[in-house]
Amino acid sequence: MLAERPRGSRFVAVRAADTDRVSSASLVADVAHAGLTVPDLDDALSMWCDGLGFTLERTFTLDDAVTWGTTGVRGATIRAATVTLGPHRVELLQYDPLAYGHEPTSPGQAGVVHIALTVRDLDAVIDVCGRPGWRPVGAPHLMTSGPRSGTRIIYLDGTGGGHLELLAPPTAAGAGSSSSTPTTRGCSPSIGATASSPRAPTPFGCT
Repeated sequence: MLAERPRGSRFVAVRAADTDRVSSASLVADVAHAGLTVPDLDDALSMWCDGLGFTLERTFTLDDAVTWGTTGVRGATIRAATVTLGPHRVELLQYDPLAYGHEPTSPGQAGVVHIALTVRDLDAVIDVCGRPGWRPVGAPHLMTSGPRSGTRIIYLDGTGGGHLELLAPPTAAGAGSSSSTPTTRGCSPSIGATASSPRAPTPFGCT
């Protein structure tokens, strides 16, 4: 049986038997990051930082023992980087060797996740993401009703899997001028020892 709560409250409906578990939400302090496995970390950093305007926070590597212990993937190492935009953090991971699936994973498959970005210039972002191989699934869709009315939305599929969702609000849905194009924010396409210096690596990108 469901116990109804007023609209606008934190929980619209909960099972009566589970009301004693509501307080367990406080066990999670924050969303640490979204993670994305990429075919080439340098290409990914070029796209996310130089192209989309994220800031490189740090780089790190995980040996095969740590990779197995944290992810369950045997016989692989990880080169990774964390990039940020405001309070949001994206972790980019390059496995070696990289394990491709037999087929691209559909966003309609249970368990598949995606990263959604609100963009100022949709066409420019599609172009930037296309350089390392992200391809739109079709033409951007214009929302004509609801809270996102006037927003153009499109999914991009990565060559090695993964999905990005781009949302261009009505005030920024057009191609825009060059002034709206994301700028570089402190990321080099090549990552080295200097880039790793801001913080000491922690297991699997924990912050």
